[in-house]
Amino acid sequence: MTTSPVTVGVDLGGTGTRAVALTATGQIAAHHDTTTAALSQGPPAARVQALATFIAAAVPPGHRLAAVGIGASGPIDAGGVIRNPDTLPGFTGLPLREHLAAALGVPVALDNDCAAAALGEYHHGAGRGAASLLLITLGTGVGTAVVAGGRPLRACDGSHPEGGHITVPGGSPCYCGLRSCWEQAASRPALHALLTAAGLPSTGDQAADIAAAAAAAEAGERGPRQAFEWYGAAVGTGLATLATLYRPERVIIGGSVAAHLPLFAAQITTRLAQARFATPATVVPAALGDHAGAVGAAHLTTAPPAARHP
Repeated sequence: MTTSPVTVGVDLGGTGTRAVALTATGQIAAHHDTTTAALSQGPPAARVQALATFIAAAVPPGHRLAAVGIGASGPIDAGGVIRNPDTLPGFTGLPLREHLAAALGVPVALDNDCAAAALGEYHHGAGRGAASLLLITLGTGVGTAVVAGGRPLRACDGSHPEGGHITVPGGSPCYCGLRSCWEQAASRPALHALLTAAGLPSTGDQAADIAAAAAAAEAGERGPRQAFEWYGAAVGTGLATLATLYRPERVIIGGSVAAHLPLFAAQITTRLAQARFATPATVVPAALGDHAGAVGAAHLTTAPPAARHP
């Protein structure tokens, strides 16, 4: 029986792991989710086998696995090894790419999850038609990635730049070592803290609290509206630095907080306009939602070699 090839893209996150089977024409033939904890049990060989089994289960009937791309919560070193004991301890330090290739019998590529999401948006989402883009993801942390000419941009040593960890005024000390870090000012927890300080009730569920505050802001309540504006200024301050360095044609805002972008987009645009040496960029929300990382990961196996920053 003739089978059609699919590439499985995997978004390996600190909490959840998602896989999509992408056809040669870029269609999602199937998708498959699990918790990362379920894949992280036992010794290293058992973890690799659990991930290989999960990937194989994502291949739908009538298709065959041709390649695998993995976008993982970083940092990822220049050799393609995850170095993230804080949020991805089960797969940190493992030669995952080589072990999975041996287990599955197909080529395997591995990269930072934000770089994968940026490739997804470049090929299938809000970045289509752009010569270059800068994606930032606003969630538990702040992820950043630049794609130019279809290639993720690298640091001089070949690793993925951790652009969420730059110094900004008004930030707080961070586990990265900076005393005033952008991630501590622009992450979802930072927005939640601003809303709580503005008097909004906290239930312990950040996403639900932020959604409730967004509804109040849209209804015209001054406190939450002002908190979103302060947050937008914090996001825009760091983004202006990155836009000055990279000068992208398009800026894409992703992550869970992006659902409320209309409440703070004006402040981002204002900060970007103040950056005299940044190319004027269009700011748009991400289009692929939860599938961006997995869809983009499928493109890691065919993306041109990453470009290093000069």
